[in-house]
Amino acid sequence: MEYIDIFDENNEPTGKVKEKNQAHEDGNFHRTAHVWIINDKNELLLQKRSASKKSDPNCWDISGAGHIRAGESVIDGAIRELKEELGVEAKEKDLQYIATIKSTKNPKNMEYAYVYLLRCNKYIEDYIFEDEEVSEVKYVYYKELEKMVEERVEGLLIHEEEYKYLFKYITINNLEIRKCTVQDVDEIYNIENIVINNFKEDEKGYFLPFKKEIYLRILNDPIKDGEIYGAFIDNKMVAWIFLSVSNRMKELKQKIPNLEGKCADIDGVIVLPEYRGYGLQKILVKYLEERAREKEISNIIAEVTFGNVYSLRNLKDLGYEEQTWYQKDENIKRYILLKKLGETKSE
Repeated sequence: MEYIDIFDENNEPTGKVKEKNQAHEDGNFHRTAHVWIINDKNELLLQKRSASKKSDPNCWDISGAGHIRAGESVIDGAIRELKEELGVEAKEKDLQYIATIKSTKNPKNMEYAYVYLLRCNKYIEDYIFEDEEVSEVKYVYYKELEKMVEERVEGLLIHEEEYKYLFKYITINNLEIRKCTVQDVDEIYNIENIVINNFKEDEKGYFLPFKKEIYLRILNDPIKDGEIYGAFIDNKMVAWIFLSVSNRMKELKQKIPNLEGKCADIDGVIVLPEYRGYGLQKILVKYLEERAREKEISNIIAEVTFGNVYSLRNLKDLGYEEQTWYQKDENIKRYILLKKLGETKSE
């Protein structure tokens, strides 16, 4: 018999211990470990639950998962489950924490699942099923698995919230940010059009588009106009940000009295619709700030159209403060926000 610790609805220990099946029957909160194995090809390992499993036999599931035993830490339980189910030896430092998910949909399976990612390049034939809970395993490229989840492929167990955290974590860790060149102009312009076409009518002023010729000018003369940085996943641009260092700074300094030091502004952050919710806007703004510091720029200015609550919140979270606002045109009002980057090399 297997005994597990019982927790309350806030994931606090109650001091009680129950036999696992009884805890499920009584609807008690308990802890589990879910470990996803990923290789250097960004393929995730799926395990096929054996035909003898009481729940969801012959279904494809998480690489390795199981209950945390009474008196056992979550990490120790995760390492033990990997060894028992797949014959994988792991250490605490190898496990990358992703999230803790509270599961309450099934009253007989109330749990706190601790989700981890493990980098492992074992061949399929090298996995060992020691406890006979697994019948086979296979690797699936993470984007393909994401598609399978969206399509709710038969035979694949769907862990709605867990997959969301998993794919977001992998995507962010595969992100490459670099300065764009003239070779990227088509992608920059294409992303702009996709995003604008997806705007609702009351969102049209969130981003003011440039013509392709303007982007070419910027990329050909970055010293004068500023720089565009792209975010790439699997060599595909999914977002970009424009750091402007043009003569417009004189105008901005007039709008913000007593502004000292070099200025630049964020002249656009744009993310493909399918990558919203990944935190790319914040990631790109932070990256841009580092590039600005390298250029000895001490002030970053950002504009946000009235109604764009998402961008306004993100910028304020990053330390940007409202300074004033102005009427862009008959229909558009915009906030001006400022963040002081602190001392630069020349100050």
